[in-house]
Amino acid sequence: MPFPFPATIDPLPSATIRPGLIVISTMALLSLIATSCAATFIIYRVSNGKQYQKTPLRYNQSLILILNLLLADFQQALSFCFSLHWLYKNAIIAPTGVCSAQGWLVQIGDVSSGMFSLCIALQTFYIIVLQRRFPYKRFVLGVCAVWVFCVTLSIVSPIIHHGEGEELYVATGAWCWISSRYRDERLFVHYLWIFTCEFGTLILYAIIFTFLRRNAKKNAASGVHTRTMYRVARLMLVYPVTYTCMTLPLAAYRMASQSGKTLSDSILVFAGACMASCGWLDVILYLVTRRTILSLQSTSFTSSGRDTGAIQMGTGRQLYGNQTVVERGSLDRAVRGESMASSQEGFVKMEQVVQVTIEDAVQDPHSRIGTSEDGSVNPQKPTNATSYW
Repeated sequence: MPFPFPATIDPLPSATIRPGLIVISTMALLSLIATSCAATFIIYRVSNGKQYQKTPLRYNQSLILILNLLLADFQQALSFCFSLHWLYKNAIIAPTGVCSAQGWLVQIGDVSSGMFSLCIALQTFYIIVLQRRFPYKRFVLGVCAVWVFCVTLSIVSPIIHHGEGEELYVATGAWCWISSRYRDERLFVHYLWIFTCEFGTLILYAIIFTFLRRNAKKNAASGVHTRTMYRVARLMLVYPVTYTCMTLPLAAYRMASQSGKTLSDSILVFAGACMASCGWLDVILYLVTRRTILSLQSTSFTSSGRDTGAIQMGTGRQLYGNQTVVERGSLDRAVRGESMASSQEGFVKMEQVVQVTIEDAVQDPHSRIGTSEDGSVNPQKPTNATSYW
């Protein structure tokens, strides 16, 4: 027996909800196809990495985080694809298996995509500001912990309200989700974490750009490392900014509704279309920033904190020629007169290190250069003079 209105919407309002569901389902299908193709490609390259490079791609932490973000977007897109079923039925009916499945996928998809956007911001902050890297085992455990946390949040409500007749997943405007009767659960298992992810990513990137701008003048002489990391941070910024822009309209709509305000269904439909577009937008961003993701992994930091592109001047041992530094992952090799290809998808990062040795000119007592007794200059050159330039 279907729940009464508004838990069940039958038939769909033809003026706003039905046309809106057509847009939402279209965006969701694009995201579903795009994220599934991109995630499959990344998984294939990661699992067959030895065929393409010496260092396996599974050690590229940025790439792994992007992969998990795409998997979260896939779940979110799949939830909105159920709109095709509601269009076919011309109704959103609860309680049904389709309604419960959509509500659960909306919950885990929204929270997990927000969490991995925050993880991308946190990892970028850790590398650029703290100039450190997460140990690989801790990184893997952290990724698993994020998924466990997201799954736990999504199953708390079904476990608590598992009895018959419980109006948990019902029609909430244009799709199924947690009923408005459970406002506290909406807040603590969804809104709290969505807003934490949105504002957390913005705060982290504000710190990153402040750090880079303050250190830009200090490292202006060398500049190579600073400009590279500034470009990386700027491009990686698009992921959390995109997530925030796409999710903020729906979060604001729901919070306004919980406060008792009545808003137009057109706003809800627009917010749903934004949420359904997160998947294909993230795929486009991945295609644009793919080499940047690889370069972030291959960028290394010296223990002394100096830029290897600087000109080193000092006294001591003479060094002729240039020194080329080729960086590959966490391995730094200094070689003379040769270069080596990076294993990160053809990305090669080369920095010139020029060492100049300055020595005071001291006249050799055995040299025959000088003036003769009559005051004329002896033109004969010394046999042991060394030319530095």
